[in-house]
Amino acid sequence: MSRLSKISRLTLGTAQLGMSYGVVNTARDIGMDDADAVLDAAWNAGITCFDTARVYGESEARIGMWMARRNDASPVLVSKIPPLDGPDDTEAIEESFARSTAALGVDHIDGLLCHRASDLSRPSVRASLESLLADGRIERFGVSVYSSEQLFSAIKIDTVGIVQLPLSLANPKLLHEGAVAAAAERGILVFARSVYLQGILLVPPQSLPGMFAPLAAPLRRLHALAREARIEVSALALAAVKAAPGIHSIVVGAESPSQITKTMAAFNRKPPRRALIDEAWLLFKDAPPELVDPSRWPRR
Repeated sequence: MSRLSKISRLTLGTAQLGMSYGVVNTARDIGMDDADAVLDAAWNAGITCFDTARVYGESEARIGMWMARRNDASPVLVSKIPPLDGPDDTEAIEESFARSTAALGVDHIDGLLCHRASDLSRPSVRASLESLLADGRIERFGVSVYSSEQLFSAIKIDTVGIVQLPLSLANPKLLHEGAVAAAAERGILVFARSVYLQGILLVPPQSLPGMFAPLAAPLRRLHALAREARIEVSALALAAVKAAPGIHSIVVGAESPSQITKTMAAFNRKPPRRALIDEAWLLFKDAPPELVDPSRWPRR
């Protein structure tokens, strides 16, 4: 059995370990010591997969240094190649892979994704990734997507084996349009990210950043539903995605060990009744698409 197929239902997203990340995140670079503490907490809590990328600052290097220190830990690693804009895709992919493996201190990456969906449409990109696959240097390759159109396009490629996509109570489009189910039916591993909409769903409605003010009303209803269920908003958001068919693992970030503890507690809470989860999925159906799709947000 492959390593990827037996990972934990939660995957640690490590963007926060290498750079400032998230629309409501005000923390500076957390540094190596704090990154070590987060990785320790996640591994000790049973999170066996770490998600990273070349463009996540020091993330890969910090995971590599942590693994060198914790020689008893062998997490499943998923990374991403940067957007490809040069004249030679093969050279760029080989260079990115070499830099990732050097930073991580490994010679094999379990899952390798294109960070930009359009890159996977080029035959030269697919051929390079298929070469890494054939050589045993990766277990699966795929793509990080934002839309159903991108996902449906990706899963037409027979050799694609892993995808990552945004899925939250505020942004359930890929689930409702059947893209997630279609990927899962083809045996593709589906990782859900942005389950909290980069923290927006956890913010008190009165404290939303200015551009997100139109989300205040559905966010108030979401918080009210959580109170009705006697659980935290984070637990309701996780329970909804956890129950969604076809999701292999949920990518969650953390900036401190205490956030790992809180996330694990929320994930392990008894889920609310199905009718309440169904109601929660409908709360943001009239929300402006540009506010619930992170790909449309202004660059920070």
